[in-house]
Amino acid sequence: MFSPVVHILLRRMTDPARHRAENELFQLYHQPELRRLPEVAWIDRWVNDPNYAVLSAQTAGCRFDYAAISWLRPPAHSSARACMEHFERAAQLGLHSRAWAETTLDAFMAPLKGYVRPTALLSAEALPFRPNSGVYLIVSRFHRHHDAEAEDVFRWYDQTRIPALLDCHGAVGAWTFAAREFYAPDRDLNQPMPRMTLVYLDRDPLAFADQASKLTPRDTGDVEQVVFAGPLRAIVPWQWDWFDAVTPASEAARRT
Repeated sequence: MFSPVVHILLRRMTDPARHRAENELFQLYHQPELRRLPEVAWIDRWVNDPNYAVLSAQTAGCRFDYAAISWLRPPAHSSARACMEHFERAAQLGLHSRAWAETTLDAFMAPLKGYVRPTALLSAEALPFRPNSGVYLIVSRFHRHHDAEAEDVFRWYDQTRIPALLDCHGAVGAWTFAAREFYAPDRDLNQPMPRMTLVYLDRDPLAFADQASKLTPRDTGDVEQVVFAGPLRAIVPWQWDWFDAVTPASEAARRT
């Protein structure tokens, strides 16, 4: 596999007036600096557009405005270290957004499996490098792991849920991820473990989300808690105005 580990970063703005500063810093500094590192295969970032909130489901503990993923090359440990060293070095240079944003999720996860629609004519490993209009993100916390019910849910995602999502409007392919801690020899299977599904899109993310919302649901609450499921928009440089028209009242409503 070209990337044994990915770095997932979900960030929420604490100062709504600093969205432009946040995007300038990440897209014009962090992103190119990370992409030039030999340890980083690719980095991508999306916005949780406030206009998409009506088609998203999220818990109070998973509020975020931006999602970023860095695909790291082997060996995993040294690549993860290089990624963290970049952010620590940036902080020492005053190039961090701690003053106006907070971290919702900062995690290293292991890619599980990639999926691609046959019409896309590319491999699953090439999928992250393909231009996209956005993604559909599902973040879960699995509180059961090695039992029949949990494995049945894993099988449902692999054989039913993800193929159904790939049949929706604009889907190109998908990747699934699990917490790296799950593979540790001393792991505690009584602890909740995050898992993530990322569906790559090349059409309107809202149209995809609308169609996905009509798929036959399944109650998986005995095994997992879905903390976020919804569409995210690709970020175009210098087109950072999604939150400009968001009033304080509508911003508060969006976060409840």
